[in-house]
Amino acid sequence: MAMPPPSDKGDEIIRHANERIQTVSFYILLDLAKYFETNIPNLSDVILGKATASTLSGPALTLWNTLSNTFYSTTSLASALKKAYDAQAVLESVKSPYTSTSTDWPSFRFQFYTADKGGVQYLTPALDRGTFETQVVQALPAVSPNPPLPPRSAAQAYSNPEDRYGSPYGVCWSVRIVEISLPHLSVNQRRHSS
Repeated sequence: MAMPPPSDKGDEIIRHANERIQTVSFYILLDLAKYFETNIPNLSDVILGKATASTLSGPALTLWNTLSNTFYSTTSLASALKKAYDAQAVLESVKSPYTSTSTDWPSFRFQFYTADKGGVQYLTPALDRGTFETQVVQALPAVSPNPPLPPRSAAQAYSNPEDRYGSPYGVCWSVRIVEISLPHLSVNQRRHSS
C-alpha cells in the first residue's frame, strides 16, 4: 500500500492540479462561447449582453437557464463564458503557464471542478454532461432537409468553319458556359473563344 505524500507535498500537488484545471477551463469557456456565437447566435447575444433573455424561447431558453443557474463559487457559467469571450485576446496570446499568482492571465476564476484533500468539488448544481449536450443540440437551429441547390452549369460548344481568329486548324471554337441559379432562374453567360 502506497503512503500518501507528506502534507506540504500534497498541498503542492493539489495547487498544481487546480492551476492546470483552471488553464483548461479558460479555453473550454472561450471555445464554448465562440461555438455559441457561430451556431446559436441568439443565445450568444444574450450571453454577451447584446440582448436580454426575453428574446429566447424553447430549447435556447432552457440552455440559457442552465448556463445562468450553474455556478463555480459565485460565478455563473453564463458569466464565465462572457468573461472568457471578452478575454479572448489575452487567452490567445499568453505565453506563460497559468499559476494562481499570474498577472498576465484573465483575473476571473471558473473551474469545472476543483481538487482538494476531501476529493473533487464540481459545479453547483452538478452539470450532467449528457443533459448539457442534449440541451445544446436541441438549441441548435434546425437544418433544412432540402438545402438550396447549387448553381448548375451547362456548356455548349459551337464550331465555325470560317477561320476568323487565325486558328491553325481552320476552325473557330466558341464555348458558352451558362450558370443557372435556382429558384430565381437567373442566367449568367460567359463566352470563351479559341
